Order: sequence, then C-alpha cells, then structure tokens
Amino acid sequence: MKKIVLTLYLISFSIVGQSLAEYSIEDSSTGSTMGFIYLDFPWNSGVNSVYGLNLGMPISSNAKNVYGLDFGLICSSQEKIYGVQSSIFANNSRNLDGMQLCLISNSVESNCAGVQLGILNNVNNEFDGLQVGLRNNAGNYISGVQLGAYNSVDNKINGLQIGLYNSVNNGDCIQIGLLNYSKTNWIPFMPLINISLKNF
Repeated sequence: MKKIVLTLYLISFSIVGQSLAEYSIEDSSTGSTMGFIYLDFPWNSGVNSVYGLNLGMPISSNAKNVYGLDFGLICSSQEKIYGVQSSIFANNSRNLDGMQLCLISNSVESNCAGVQLGILNNVNNEFDGLQVGLRNNAGNYISGVQLGAYNSVDNKINGLQIGLYNSVNNGDCIQIGLLNYSKTNWIPFMPLINISLKNF
C-alpha cells in the first residue's frame, strides 16, 4: 500500500511540477523539473533552460540547457550541460562543461571541458579534462588525461595516457601502458612508456 501511495504521489508531483514549469515560465525553469514518461509528457514539458535539478524518470531529455544537475534513471540526453549529467546506463550531450557520471556510457557530440567517469567515454571533437573508464576516446583533440584499459585519440593530444593500450595519431604526450602507439613517433609502438614531445 505504501508503494502505491508513493508512486501516485510522485506521478502527481511530476504532472503538477511540469505543468507549472510549462505554463508559468515560458523559456526557463528555476528550481527543479521532473518527468516520468518520455516523449514530452505531460503536455510538452520541454523548456529551453533549467537552473537547478532536472530529473527524468526513466529518461531525462526535456531541456536544451541544464545549469546544475541533470539525472535520468535510465539515460539522459540534453543539448548543453553546465554542471553534472548522471544516469545509470547512458549520458549524451552536444556540449558539456562539467561532469558526466554513468555506469555504462558517456558521450559528448561536440566539445567537452571537464570529467567523464564511466565504462565507455567518448568526445567527438575537442576535450579538455579527464576521462576515466575502461574505454576512453577523443575524436579531434584532447588536452588532459585519459585513464583506462584502452585509451585513444583519433587526431591530436597534449597530455597523458595511462592504460593497458594507448593510441594517438599526433601530438605531445606521455603514454604509460602495456603497449603504446604514437603514429608520428620515430618508433610508433613502444612497451611500458612512450614519450612524444615534438614541441619541446
């Protein structure tokens, strides 16, 4: 009985909270927003910006910009995050300034400045910060540290890779791992440690 009452309370809180966010504030919500069902329920609950807490049960995907904490029970997908994006299975953001924290997968489609903590971490374009996971990847450029089993940078790095296998195509870096690959180094493959400092 307690579970039924709690569930009904949370659903009613979600509907009222989303309705107020939608109808009293056209472009932004300050404080918190909460939704239980995906596909803009209830009543087109998406807002341009959320300042505070954005909570999705089971999916958080209703705001273009989140300034604060964005949490989706199953997954979270937003345009821009300025703060923390967290979920159990998957986080996705177009741009991120802050942290992605997820059990399985973190992904940023464009640029990221901050920290990614998860089993799989990926930034498609430029990344400044720290990636910690089993598989870390940065697409265009990274300035920072990758710590994991398999670390890779598709283009250029300025920083440090620590893992079992580290791979980079170009840049200034120190690689520490069982096997390290730097495409432009005079010896591309090196065990244990590989130093590529072209600008020094």
